[in-house]
Amino acid sequence: MKSPYLWGFSNAYSRGKFITDGVFSPDAVSQQCGGMTLLSALMEDEPEVAARLGFVPPEEPDDVARPTPHVPGDGSAADFPADPPRFPGKYLLPGSRDKASVRKVQERLAQMGASPGAPSGAFDTPTHFAIQLFQSRSADLEGVPLEIDGIVGPKTWGALFGPLAIDSEWVKPSFRVRKRELDLASAVIEIAQGEIDVREVPPGSNRGPQVEAYLRSVGLKGGSPWCMAFVHWCFAGAAAALKVPNRVPGTGHVRTAWRQAGRIAAGVRVVAARDAARDPSLVTPGMVFFLGLDGDTGHAGIVTDNVNGVLSTIEGNTNDGGSREGIGVFRRVGRKVADPKTLGFAAFG
Repeated sequence: MKSPYLWGFSNAYSRGKFITDGVFSPDAVSQQCGGMTLLSALMEDEPEVAARLGFVPPEEPDDVARPTPHVPGDGSAADFPADPPRFPGKYLLPGSRDKASVRKVQERLAQMGASPGAPSGAFDTPTHFAIQLFQSRSADLEGVPLEIDGIVGPKTWGALFGPLAIDSEWVKPSFRVRKRELDLASAVIEIAQGEIDVREVPPGSNRGPQVEAYLRSVGLKGGSPWCMAFVHWCFAGAAAALKVPNRVPGTGHVRTAWRQAGRIAAGVRVVAARDAARDPSLVTPGMVFFLGLDGDTGHAGIVTDNVNGVLSTIEGNTNDGGSREGIGVFRRVGRKVADPKTLGFAAFG
């Protein structure tokens, strides 16, 4: 949820707050005006005060193109630049080194009434806050309110600059993290693809010839949950084919595998959930996703594609709905990098 200390009295916040030290109530409603709400009012009603805080309103407010909640169906939003720049293909966030793209964002924010000051190309604190201000009153090209995170991904870029005209077609900003060829990740994906449609025999039993082969790879017998065993089995086959080590922990317990992955020093790249949510491009095909579910349970699978932070995956012990207690190996589309249940991601090689 959005902090009421920032977003109280705005449409970005509805309820939920700490009512005393360490005690959170999801139903309590803050009676304090949030800092970003105040800043928005200052930008419009007290430009001199806003300027002293480092937020400079546009010089010609009558000509400012204000953020709009949606784009006309034909994509011809009058407020968008006639020749919009391309999305740089990576998320812009504090510390980004792409000065040219950051400067474009800063200049566009000024035109949209949320100036962070003189365009410097540095993704500094005023820029971060100005993006949040813009996001709090804007929507993406589908008309869905933007996530207020102060990060410029393809959706925020599209809200700022609009779609790109290519061969007379309006193309929305996007990014895709592509897998490298002839590496362990590619081999794992190829093996996992060959297992799609494997089913338990009988359904709901955690048994069957191939399911029990997955379980044997981590020393378990039929009848045990097998999503993590499926992951281990795929990596074991790919590692053997490429004659490289299989670094996936040899356990069928998802949370144990996640903890052990974080302790492997060589050949493993671990991305924590918070870092992935800030920059979804860190999640690449061939990585393993780890979810923490009720109690000590979890679910894991193999990422095959990442488009705008929405994942395509191959998962064992699941179904079309993504359950951890499904009946087979399925290809799924729709898990999000920023899922609140996510423990993190790991690349094992």
